[in-house]
Amino acid sequence: MRKLLFVSAFAFCGACIAGNPAVTNQGLAAAIANIGSSPSIEARDDLYRELNRATYLVPLARDTANEGARFVPVVIKSPKGERLQVIFSGDQELADSGLENGTVVQMHASELWKLIKENDSIDGAVLNPAKNAIPLSKARIDQILKHR
Repeated sequence: MRKLLFVSAFAFCGACIAGNPAVTNQGLAAAIANIGSSPSIEARDDLYRELNRATYLVPLARDTANEGARFVPVVIKSPKGERLQVIFSGDQELADSGLENGTVVQMHASELWKLIKENDSIDGAVLNPAKNAIPLSKARIDQILKHR
């Protein structure tokens, strides 16, 4: 079972809990499927709106470079060398990645986008990297934020 922390943009606001609520983001899943089957400006705008409404699961790793119990987001390198923070749109997507047994924070889009944009050590995020990955550069996140 994963450890789930609830966070705000400024601090961790809770402790690890059991009986975690399911995260599914059905509207986002439908928008992703729709843009894949019939790409259009309307489908893109719908996807951006759903990306802004979603709650994400963000895996964390223990920061081994520093002493203490500090956690940092899991970051991977893209084929282009971009450093992308790993995020998931739901429990199933997280399980598909094999990261479900680690520490995970649940964040609303508005908090997550702000943290990603303010983090100079990364170039963006990758949504659901295990299956049908969607890379989100900081410039793309700016475009997404215009569709609230």
